[in-house]
Amino acid sequence: MEWRGSLDRVLLWEADRFESGVELATPEGTIVLAGLFTDRDRDGDLDLLLTSDHELPTAFWRNDGDWVEDAGAVGAQSRISAMGIDSGDLNGDGELDYCITDIGPVSCLLSFESGWVDGSVSHPLTPAVPAGVAETVGWSLDLLDFDHDGAPDAWQPAGAPGGEASGDSYPDLLWAGGDGFVDVSAVAGVQDSADHYGGAAADLDGDGSLDLLAIGPGDIPRLWMNRCSAGAWVEVALVGPPGNRDGIGAQVEATVGGRTWLQEIHTRRGFGQRPPTAWLGLGEADAVDIVVPWPGGERTEAAGLPLRRRLTLRSEDAG
Repeated sequence: MEWRGSLDRVLLWEADRFESGVELATPEGTIVLAGLFTDRDRDGDLDLLLTSDHELPTAFWRNDGDWVEDAGAVGAQSRISAMGIDSGDLNGDGELDYCITDIGPVSCLLSFESGWVDGSVSHPLTPAVPAGVAETVGWSLDLLDFDHDGAPDAWQPAGAPGGEASGDSYPDLLWAGGDGFVDVSAVAGVQDSADHYGGAAADLDGDGSLDLLAIGPGDIPRLWMNRCSAGAWVEVALVGPPGNRDGIGAQVEATVGGRTWLQEIHTRRGFGQRPPTAWLGLGEADAVDIVVPWPGGERTEAAGLPLRRRLTLRSEDAG
């Protein structure tokens, strides 16, 4: 069967209603299950990354007043069966990287000069024990520091492709970050083989550790409580202006001793959704300086903030 994509449309809120907005058309079109509004060039305008299912090309729309699709030109175009997505700074260069789940190992776009490169060699996200011919089939994805050692880790609920029983078991996967990624699913005890399509990471019991939730059809939700994160951490909640109270698209830069961590605020990202906060593991730090570049160009700065707690920063226009 030949899959055909279609154009996408950005709906713009005007006064009290959504207007028809902007039509975003590419030659082959897209079949979008996951995407991100993301300030990829950090100019204060939110750009749009649209990942496509059925191996139609990824579209990356740069927003400079007009929308320009340039995924191929900046090295961000891929042809995979994309289902889940998240952003983070995996290579520590202060720029956003993007990881996308697939029928097969996770695909990562690592920032490089003025674009992105395939991170499958330097930062492979593959299972230690491949499942079936596809190795793994990932749906939602979280790039967060679960052990607070200062390096982003990765959590992927997994399930049969298309929601149909295939005879293969695709366990959920957890990778520890650092110099690349290492599959620690079995050691961490999260390698559940039920089909899971939705997932989330959040501190559900308020103990300062991120817990994991996975859900799927015909199965009770699976919850794993995290008791193993001794390093320093900070959760940053934002209060934005009217129309964007959660600060979606804002970025949180946390600096300790000359090193900066970066995270962007998202909520739903395809099949996964977590609280709209930044959660940063900071290793052995005692205090942190935080800068928040907001959509639109405003910056909030705070220095010497305490750790191991939730902090709230407000936009000047929050009211």
